[in-house]
Amino acid sequence: MPLIIPPVKHKQYNMYGELFNQLWRNAEMELASADKIAILGYSFPATDVRATSLFINAFMRRESIPEIVIVNPYPDQIYSKFKYEFGVPSYKINTIKECMTEDFDFQKLF
Repeated sequence: MPLIIPPVKHKQYNMYGELFNQLWRNAEMELASADKIAILGYSFPATDVRATSLFINAFMRRESIPEIVIVNPYPDQIYSKFKYEFGVPSYKINTIKECMTEDFDFQKLF
């Protein structure tokens, strides 16, 4: 069943039982083990504390630092978040100042 959680300040994840808890656990596990993480068009708004917590928790479990690729026309704030909040050194962060369009060259992520 398709499901959309609208971009509101206080999301009601508990309304859906264990569905989202399991998805967040799976996401944290994947982020904790990935060698490369691509952030495509997501701006990490200050109100999305759950996403920030997800990355902090996943990165605290890691033994190594992943490579981060940020695709966003205005990547500076996201770059700073990864560097200063998540502790990813500059040399591990690559920014691509573009919008995600149907013509986007995904080879740039590799």
